[in-house]
Amino acid sequence: YLPGNTNDRVADCVSFKGQENFRTWGRYPDGGVWWSTALPTTNRANILAAQTLVITEIMYHPPTNAANPGTNYVDEFIELHNPGAAALTLTNEVGAYRLDGEVDFVFASNTTIAAGGYLVVVSFDPVTNTVARTNFLGTYGLEEGQVNMVGPYSGKLSNHGGRVAVERPMLPDVAGDPGMFWVIVDEAIYFDQWPWPDNADGTGYSLRRLLIWQSGNDYANWMGSLPTPGLSPGIVTLMG
Repeated sequence: YLPGNTNDRVADCVSFKGQENFRTWGRYPDGGVWWSTALPTTNRANILAAQTLVITEIMYHPPTNAANPGTNYVDEFIELHNPGAAALTLTNEVGAYRLDGEVDFVFASNTTIAAGGYLVVVSFDPVTNTVARTNFLGTYGLEEGQVNMVGPYSGKLSNHGGRVAVERPMLPDVAGDPGMFWVIVDEAIYFDQWPWPDNADGTGYSLRRLLIWQSGNDYANWMGSLPTPGLSPGIVTLMG
């Protein structure tokens, strides 16, 4: 806001990462709080681009393991969902997708999520660390082979709040521009206090997304819920 005197100040601002051709970064709905990947609609109402991969569940603060204090981080997880009608491979012509923010993880080039399917990213290697895998499955009442898991990610999900994002690589448009850019596919910047759901903070509940098309940064789009890593929200396994 620039009245041209000592009261000049910032009225609004936005930061963003790499942007693909024929995509924009827009508020949705128009004039709303949250920004999302959109289609170019100059002088018209904003239209969201199709969601290709979304973060649907986050277990950032599992309950303390009384038998093994300090080990509850292995029960952390980030659940990804492919809402599309075709399988999605987490690699493009530039390279592999990654998790960024509180934790870091680069997906293997052959990582695929089936149409309508889920993928759980965990803090341990589910292939080689059979003890951690067995404990994880037992914690959430899952059977061997019931869900798809990959890991380990580096870092740890903060118990107080932070950023979790899925990003894909993109080369610069102009030859000779340095480096590689990262495009945000989806992200959630969560907190453990109101207005975010505070019943997912060490209670045994996870953060569950309500609408896949609504921003992952919208606190009203999340609820505390019984965790169901790798399962549709309609499939609930009760824990003993």
